[in-house]
Amino acid sequence: MIRFKIVALTLALISTNTYAQYYVNVGGGAVFPCKSSSYTANSSSVIYSPTSIGTSVFSLPDVNWRNQYKNGWNINAALGSKFGMHWNSEVEFLYQRFDRKISGSYGWVERFTNGTLYAQDYTNLIVPISTHTNLYSTLINGSYDFNPWNKLLPMLGFGVGIAWINSPSTTVDAILTADDPSTPLFETAPIQQRSPSLTGAAFACQLKAGIGYDWSKITTILQYRLFATTKFKASQSSFITNSAEAGAASTFYVPGKSISGIITNALEIVFQFKV
Repeated sequence: MIRFKIVALTLALISTNTYAQYYVNVGGGAVFPCKSSSYTANSSSVIYSPTSIGTSVFSLPDVNWRNQYKNGWNINAALGSKFGMHWNSEVEFLYQRFDRKISGSYGWVERFTNGTLYAQDYTNLIVPISTHTNLYSTLINGSYDFNPWNKLLPMLGFGVGIAWINSPSTTVDAILTADDPSTPLFETAPIQQRSPSLTGAAFACQLKAGIGYDWSKITTILQYRLFATTKFKASQSSFITNSAEAGAASTFYVPGKSISGIITNALEIVFQFKV
């Protein structure tokens, strides 16, 4: 609903401008993310019986998921109009695709049923794995042409809007190590780690700077874009393993949390067609 209102408002402003010269932009380029994100949470508990101390309560504390965003690409399209000699306004759709490398660490704790600590180990690493990230945005932009009388057109613009992210979860097999030097306990067990997906909508803003060359009907623009969003949502994640003694599979659930937004740089080539 918010997206449709933004688009409708921008189109209304464009259509009511008597002196507008309309244009369509189509372009794409390379994306360079410049900010990582992470969060830490404790897992749910699992009860195993029997174990070496009888009935035990296990949990995975301090599960830390880290997201490192890799270079990718984007495509963009905009419908806009020129106001007088200098000013432009437009509604723009921007799609960015890049990889997300997932890594991190987690602890392992065994307690008696009364809550007393028996053993612990904080040396387990999350197996690094990558997945793709899709980032969709609809933005309202305003820009200014510094020198519209020549074919060479420096320009500067700013935009605000809404961004949607879709980055799926991953599943990979690993080994959980339970090694506490203060106890005789040393065990390893297969574990399956399922990372959180990234979903949701956020506020977005951007700064664009470029220089264009006017070929009469088509203007070619070499453009830099700085794009940023507010927070997104990381979904619930999980670890599935089994006790060597109990022999039963169990799942440790890690709650989802909000994570910091994404910041990207981009270098693009945009073709502007006058209509």
